[in-house]
Amino acid sequence: MTADPGNRHLGIAGAGVIFDNGAGIARAVYVQDEHVTIEWIEVKNGSGVNAHGIEIANTLPQNQLILRNNLIHDITGRSILVSASDAELDIINNFVYRGTREAVYLS
Repeated sequence: MTADPGNRHLGIAGAGVIFDNGAGIARAVYVQDEHVTIEWIEVKNGSGVNAHGIEIANTLPQNQLILRNNLIHDITGRSILVSASDAELDIINNFVYRGTREAVYLS
């Protein structure tokens, strides 16, 4: 899942593709598939301890996942929650700020 070059945030919040969780009490992005790349997306807001920005919950072996060049901010849950103990995950060049809990949490 990526934003095309004309709709990327370029490091500026509010410019580009935005997943705004608003007052949502669940995660904004939930990944259960394997071989997923999420890049150039802005994820923000939420309400409550389970309003995570991005949750990786894939338990398949060889499930290479890439989170790259995302803006994740103002999250009330965990900004990035990895609840799959065997996830093969690359987290590269993301901006994570103003969260109320851990930025990246491996459960």
